Amino acid sequence: MERMISSVKHTFFVLLGVVLFIFYRGASPNQSKLLVIGILSAPDHFELREAARKTWIQNIGSDALYYFLIGKHMCPVPLEDRIDEFSCKESAVFFPAGNGVLLQSGNVTCYGENMDVPIYPSYSFTVEHDIVIQRLGILNEFSKQTVRVNLIEAATGLKLTSATFSPDKTSNFSSILWKPVERYRLPKGFEGRITLETNAHSRDWQSNCGFNWNASGNVLAYHLVWSSQGQIVRNFQNSLSAVVVGFELADSDNLTTFLRQKSQRKNQWAKQIEFINQKLYEESSRSHDILYLDVVDVYRLLPKKMLNFYKWADQNIYFSYLLKTDDDTYINIPEVMKELHSQSTKNRELPDQIWWWSAFRQGWPVQLSGKWREGSYHSVTYPPFPCGAGYVLSHGAVNFLSKIADTLYTKFQGEDAALGIWLAGTNPQSTLNRTACFWTCDSSQDKYSCNYPQLSVQQMLQTHQQIQSNFIDQ
Repeated sequence: MERMISSVKHTFFVLLGVVLFIFYRGASPNQSKLLVIGILSAPDHFELREAARKTWIQNIGSDALYYFLIGKHMCPVPLEDRIDEFSCKESAVFFPAGNGVLLQSGNVTCYGENMDVPIYPSYSFTVEHDIVIQRLGILNEFSKQTVRVNLIEAATGLKLTSATFSPDKTSNFSSILWKPVERYRLPKGFEGRITLETNAHSRDWQSNCGFNWNASGNVLAYHLVWSSQGQIVRNFQNSLSAVVVGFELADSDNLTTFLRQKSQRKNQWAKQIEFINQKLYEESSRSHDILYLDVVDVYRLLPKKMLNFYKWADQNIYFSYLLKTDDDTYINIPEVMKELHSQSTKNRELPDQIWWWSAFRQGWPVQLSGKWREGSYHSVTYPPFPCGAGYVLSHGAVNFLSKIADTLYTKFQGEDAALGIWLAGTNPQSTLNRTACFWTCDSSQDKYSCNYPQLSVQQMLQTHQQIQSNFIDQ
């Protein structure tokens, strides 16, 4: 009953905040704005939002509106119980059967008939609980040739350990052949890749055996699998791995305690969510500048979050341009507005065209590990995309996205890369970075920057003082 009351209170606070927001922040056709600004923010970034209000937001005039963009829903899974800090997916780790037993990355089961199960020589994974690598293995099918199994750190490409298997002319009825390696501890969160090297001609290997990828308590979470031709395979559950890792839990008692305390962590996190939502309601009632979007507020869902904002802005605000930035970025509003006025004077039809203005990532490689690990875009590089710390879209571009929003795929790893993919076929016009101010992607900046990204609260205040001093000196 207490949890139900808490849920009702949260829903009431969110709805009331939306009503207050619309009442105070709505714009009619007679109040058309040159610029609408969307500032990505997380629910608990109270200090960053307040720093922005006290600094660059003070320079916003009557021809612009701004909104802090916050997901209506917080992830109900405690951070410690998620597969990573960037998503809301709950880890499926459980305690493997048999305490102290040597575990392996998957179990092989053979069916005694030709099933034509594909065999793949490489896969990537994340460690969900500390383990110690003890041995590496190969399928019996590869026992008649010289092969090498490598354990690689995904982020750096560094080879941590390997095992070489020479041709075995004896009859061996084991489904897996093993070689011991130097014990190597892999901490929780480690991202690795297992590869098979062979001099044999690459081909589509097949077997009549299957592979249980979810063996050993889900201590390893799998992401991508590579074919013998080097192509990424994303639907690999009904396949067989040519290489296997043998390991043991680094601290089984720690895992037991961690699993036993799961419900306690969930209850504590639920209370923390309620506390944050209460503070958000008070902040929204006071500032009237928070827009709640119908999405769970985690990094992996930022493409969906931004698409919801494009759609909302197109349907509710009359504007010529839309600026997107982050709550840790300082925007040089006077210079940005000067350039937009200039562009509109040169080309009065520009707001209705598909146009963007930013610093752009060109030929940016698709990442296979870390925060920017891409599991959906099937290419070596992304199409050009604007840097998320600051970009401007014309109303025409926003309107285009709004109209097709329900058909767009949103499960790309980042909102800026997703925007480049969504607009790739439209060949947007762009303003080169040689105008009133210059957009930047990272913390490098000077007095001519349109934006100053990745700032702490103190740095935000200092940047504001410096920029205001420059204006006075001019």
